[in-house]
Order: sequence, then C-alpha cells, then structure tokens
Amino acid sequence: MSLSKLPKIGCRYMCEVLDPNAAFLSVEPWGQHWGLSVALDGIAAYQYWISRMVMPIVFQWIEENHEEVYANIPVSSRDDIEKVIQAAFNIVKTLPAYEAGQAELKTFEARLASRTADTSLMNPTWAEISGRMREEMREVLTEESRQLAGVGS
Repeated sequence: MSLSKLPKIGCRYMCEVLDPNAAFLSVEPWGQHWGLSVALDGIAAYQYWISRMVMPIVFQWIEENHEEVYANIPVSSRDDIEKVIQAAFNIVKTLPAYEAGQAELKTFEARLASRTADTSLMNPTWAEISGRMREEMREVLTEESRQLAGVGS
C-alpha cells in the first residue's frame, strides 16, 4: 500500500477504519528470500499505522489550527501537503510540549550514551512484535545450524 493511493483533498485526509491485518503486503516469497517478505510486511504495517492512525490526528490538528497553519502559505500552494505539514511543524516546534520533549531528548540521549537509558516502555507493542520475530528467527536458525552440524534431531 502506498500513501499515493490514499485520498487527500484540500489537505484533508480521508481513510477507512484501521484494519490491522490489511497492513500486510502478502508478498509471495517465490523468487525472493523469505526475509524480504517479512521485512516488507514490517515496513508496510508501520506505514499503514502511520497513514491510518497518525496522519488523521495530524490533519485534525491542522484543521483546528487552520488560520495559523495557512497564514504564510500562498493560495496556489495550499494543497501541497509538504508545505502544509512543514508550516504546521514550524508552529508545533514553538509549543511548550515540543520544547519540553526536546529537553527530555537531550537527557535521554545522554543516558543512551552512558548506557543507563531505560527503553523498556518505549513503543511496547512494536517492541514485542519485533522481539518475538527476532526470537523465532534465532530459534529456527539455531535449529537449522544444529541439524546441519549433525547435532540434535
């Protein structure tokens, strides 16, 4: 699925209700490595989530702040999504929540550098999905390696 297939008119976003199973590309692995289809499914699921959940929030915020967002956008560019999003982001960067987040980011980056950051609560759903996939791959590859070495079953 690509964003180009999702209708956006007058910088309003129109999309159907989120169906978590629709995110998968169902790439047939024939002719390709299975890992490629898994990677593409992961990318597609993330893109689907962004386009179906995050972007409607973005466009709602833009609508609620229409006058300020569009104040410096020429009429001829008001349906240019890049310009509208950039104008909205320029406003968001001046808001207290964003500024507080930037300050917290500096602290977090310092903790990452010193290996003291707690990332356990960051994106727990995606972390669990990724973790399960990695563990399953490790288990299968370890078993395959044992079988090829003549160890185990």
